[in-house]
Amino acid sequence: MKIVIAHNWSDEGISAQSKKLAEHLSLKHQVIFFSHTSIGASFLKISSNLSIYNWKGKRPTTWADFKLLFQVLRNFRPNVVIGHFGASTLLAITAWLLRVPSRIETYHTVYLPLVLDSKQPFWRFWLQVKRKSLLYRLNTQIFPITEFGINDLNRYYKVPKSMCHAMPNGLPDQPLRNNYTHLTQLRFLGRLDMCKGVDILVEAVALVVEQIPAIKLEIAGSGPQLENLQQTVQQKGLTQVVQFVGKIPYHKVAEFLSNATWLIIPSRMDNHPTVIMEAFSCGTPVIGANNGGIPEMICNGVDGFIYKKDSPHELANTILMALATADCRKMGVAARGKFETKYHIDRYIDRMETKILQLTTQ
Repeated sequence: MKIVIAHNWSDEGISAQSKKLAEHLSLKHQVIFFSHTSIGASFLKISSNLSIYNWKGKRPTTWADFKLLFQVLRNFRPNVVIGHFGASTLLAITAWLLRVPSRIETYHTVYLPLVLDSKQPFWRFWLQVKRKSLLYRLNTQIFPITEFGINDLNRYYKVPKSMCHAMPNGLPDQPLRNNYTHLTQLRFLGRLDMCKGVDILVEAVALVVEQIPAIKLEIAGSGPQLENLQQTVQQKGLTQVVQFVGKIPYHKVAEFLSNATWLIIPSRMDNHPTVIMEAFSCGTPVIGANNGGIPEMICNGVDGFIYKKDSPHELANTILMALATADCRKMGVAARGKFETKYHIDRYIDRMETKILQLTTQ
């Protein structure tokens, strides 16, 4: 079998799942990988079955990228192509033109966060949605990373559910574990934009601190809402409670999360937050909003809690209940167990390999 994967050749975050998948599949099959992340050369031969190309442009959207991809696919004649993020459009068009039998696109970002964070005029955003609706149909399969994503694709892009198969992401394991020495430490890690709802979290902490003065919140990340959030913290007198630590390097993520009592996900809408998997890998339980794919990841009362979205009061009450009554150690053990059985990178590879073989033998 011949397979093409387009993602980032990297050991960080969910990019690692595609790199590890390519390495695993190349043990039995021929694999070509197109990388947005620089590999230090335009082409690398990793083994007799695995080769990597770097895209020509900063993003795989140029004519030079199309010519490269078309030439490689025409000569390679793959059975399967798998696209992620920015490479998906070019890969879908090129593979459709060349009639590749199995054309798979992974659906990561759902519709509403794009609306909340868009700076474009509505008419231009609407045209992009219509364009994407057509492009999705060039694939034979779409792999949303949650069941929620399947419904989202169907509702906003009119993609038939029969084309979709939920395929949760996976992450490499890491050695750090939560020892729960900080019993009033809340943490957030992510982009500081409207859809992530950090303003809701700050409002909730202002309510929590009235009953638990020792509570602390560390916010890691950067984004357009940073200045507004800092002003809110000052206005509410929370400068001794809330700390902005900026964007932290990836190799420090596990350390940051393993020192939290609870990770908080206050998103107005989210599909499959990578940071939940990262927290679970450390054995850190999570409090998340009841929207998008978050309830698929958190089992309420087992490895975390779910609260009513967009409500600072509901979030504050959930935090107070979690700090007062929940056994965070026991829930952390459950979180770690879920990571091992569902979100470990090896589970992702098992799921993908099984599905690829199903598609190519139908």
